[in-house]
Amino acid sequence: MIYAHIPFCESKCPYCGFNSFAASDPPQNAYIAALIRQFEVDLALRERDRFDSLYIGGGAPSVFEAASYEPFFAKVLPFLYRGAEITIEANPNSLTLNWAKTMRSYGANRISVGVQSFDDRKLKRLGRAHNGSRAKTALTNAREAGFTQINVDFIYGAAGDSIALLSNDLNEAKKLGATHISAYCLTIEENTPFFAKPDMALDDFETEREFSRLIESAGYPRYEVSNYGKVVSRHNFGYWEGRGYLGLGAGAVGFARNDAIAFRYSPRRDFKSYIDDPLCKTTEVIDAKACDDERLALGLRCVSGFNALALNEKERAKADLLVERGRLKRDKSRYYNVDFWLSDEIWLYIKS
Repeated sequence: MIYAHIPFCESKCPYCGFNSFAASDPPQNAYIAALIRQFEVDLALRERDRFDSLYIGGGAPSVFEAASYEPFFAKVLPFLYRGAEITIEANPNSLTLNWAKTMRSYGANRISVGVQSFDDRKLKRLGRAHNGSRAKTALTNAREAGFTQINVDFIYGAAGDSIALLSNDLNEAKKLGATHISAYCLTIEENTPFFAKPDMALDDFETEREFSRLIESAGYPRYEVSNYGKVVSRHNFGYWEGRGYLGLGAGAVGFARNDAIAFRYSPRRDFKSYIDDPLCKTTEVIDAKACDDERLALGLRCVSGFNALALNEKERAKADLLVERGRLKRDKSRYYNVDFWLSDEIWLYIKS
C-alpha cells in the first residue's frame, strides 16, 4: 500500500488536527518532485514486488492542478498491480469536472469527497468553505467523470445534529451516487480553534448509533468502525489488517517490517522542510507485544477480527468468556467483535 499526503487546503477547518496548511498558491511542482524522490528511496521498504493500493489524501489534493500529478502517476503506476485501487481525496469547491476527468485519465478509479454535510447551517458551524449545493455538484462531477467508486465523508456528533438532518444527508449522498460512506464523529482536538469550544461536539450516543443503523439500512454494510460499503476499500482495510505501507509526504506515517522488527516512520511535518529534504524521517521501533496489542485493538474495530495467537493464556480466557456472553464470536483461531461501539471497553477488559 502507498499513502501520499498532500498537506494543502484552501482553508483550515477549525476542528482539523491533521497536518495541513491553508495555502492559496501551494508549491505544487516542488512538492510532487519531493514525493517522487521519497518514493524512489522508500521502495526498499516494500513488502511485495508491487502495491495493490494507492491513496492520495490530505489536506485537499484537489487544490493542486490536475496536471501537476502527471509525473507522480508516471513514476508510481509501474509499481502497482493491474486492477489496483487508486483513491484520491477531493474538496467540493475544487472538484471540477475537468479535474476529475484528468484524475481518471491518470488511473485513479476511486474518489473520496469531503462533503461532511449537505446542510448549509451545519457546514457553516463546522467552518467549511463549501455549501451544500457545491457538494452536490462535486459528486455529480465525480460521477460524470467516470468514477464508479465514490466515497462520501460525513461528520456526525456535531452541535445541532439530529436524526432528521443526518438522514437527509445520507439520502442525498445515495441519490448522488455514493457507493461508500465514511462517517466520523466530531472530536475536539487540542491546538485547534474548536478546543476552546467543546460545546461544538454533541454528546449523544443514541443519535450516533441510530445514524450507523441508518447507513446500513440504506445499503452500506459496516465493515469497520467508521466505514460502510458493499465494496470494501482495499486501502482502508489494509490499515486494519496491520499491513505495511509507504507513507509519503510531509507528516505522513509509514509502517514497515524488517525481519523481526516493525517500525513506524514519518517525514518532516513542515512542507518547506520536507521539500528541502524528503528523505529525513523520525522512526519509532515497535516491539512484538506492542504489535500484538495493536492488532487486538484494530481487529476489534473491523470485521476481520483478530488472531487468538495475539493473546496470552489469561487474555484468551477472557476473550472466551466474552464469547459465552455474546460480546465476541469465535471461528477457529479468530475472534470477531459483534459491536464496534464497545471496542475500547473490550480491549481494556481483555488487557487488564
